[in-house]
Amino acid sequence: MKKVFRSFFLAMMLMLGMMSTSFAAMPEISSDSRYFDFASGCFVLDGNVTVKTDDRTIQADKARVSLVTKEVWADGNIYLEEPGYQIKFTGGNLHAADDTKTAEIKGNVKFERPNITIEAECCSFNWKTKIAEFDNLVEVIKDGKTEVYDVVHYNVVEDKIIDAQ
Repeated sequence: MKKVFRSFFLAMMLMLGMMSTSFAAMPEISSDSRYFDFASGCFVLDGNVTVKTDDRTIQADKARVSLVTKEVWADGNIYLEEPGYQIKFTGGNLHAADDTKTAEIKGNVKFERPNITIEAECCSFNWKTKIAEFDNLVEVIKDGKTEVYDVVHYNVVEDKIIDAQ
């Protein structure tokens, strides 16, 4: 019994330590239900998931969030928004990592901005460089015209396609 209590106490201290080291960048997290998985070190969220930082919001049906590695793995009805740049992504699943400053979105990706829509099978968005890379059956809808490509690189800051193949 002592061994079980000691293990539980150490796990709780580890969790509190992890949370306090990342407190300055702590995201707001909400969901219908959640629990902490000690084996993976992640919060497991289910139903109406929202993970919000200062710059972006991720919504999904379910997700796992690591406050230590600052990563989010999300599935189902993905919505990623950066209001400061008026950009929105939707898709099937997402992996976002603070160390690489990227979000990878897969499955019927749709990128929307006031004057352009880009649809593809997958996308990688770097929130430091503000470059979005779209792959697989990329459709660009702009000024009422639709063009199809294999790969498109879009610069959010300059609001333009910088490479299309």
